[in-house]
Amino acid sequence: MTTYNQTLLNILEEIFPADEREKKRLLEIASESGELALFLAPHFSNLTWTTSEKKEKLSSLKKIILDSKIANIQCPLCYEVGVDEFPKNHAGYNYLFVNNLIAYLTWKQAKGLMKTMGNRMREGSQVFITGPLKYNGHFLSEIQESFDKKLKEKDSKLGIRSFEDICDCMKKNGFDLYQDFELPELEHLLVFTRLERVVLGE
Repeated sequence: MTTYNQTLLNILEEIFPADEREKKRLLEIASESGELALFLAPHFSNLTWTTSEKKEKLSSLKKIILDSKIANIQCPLCYEVGVDEFPKNHAGYNYLFVNNLIAYLTWKQAKGLMKTMGNRMREGSQVFITGPLKYNGHFLSEIQESFDKKLKEKDSKLGIRSFEDICDCMKKNGFDLYQDFELPELEHLLVFTRLERVVLGE
């Protein structure tokens, strides 16, 4: 158990309904090795956690999930931002978790994802976005700045995004910022709530 995961757990325990009779569903985008789901899902028996990954990583993630035998984690869906169609049963999800992904997307891809979430998530649903952020155009540390530089060396369109830009884009797509939580290692968890449903052209 990492301090990062424990901090996330503490926050989610404040947000998720305590009533176990109130069943909820969560979709995690870019689950990687499934570490987050494996740690968090067992703490919320009323929550069904669905993982997802791009095609080439799907089989290894599926094996990890099946081997875990955690009852409330479903087998992963095939989904890559900007490549695949958003999962068809989107309307059934109460929560969407985007863990440490935004910096690895181009801003065009990130905006596309936020627009899709605005189109597909139902009123009252919540989106969780974690990762490093800039505030007022400034990095929070030299380590962050160095990380941003390394990303840009791989692809000039990647990089740590601005808190203000993300909030503005989410607002345009029908979301309101619920809260900005601090995480270890100068990362943040942004929680957004979907407002009244308005279908936007994709």
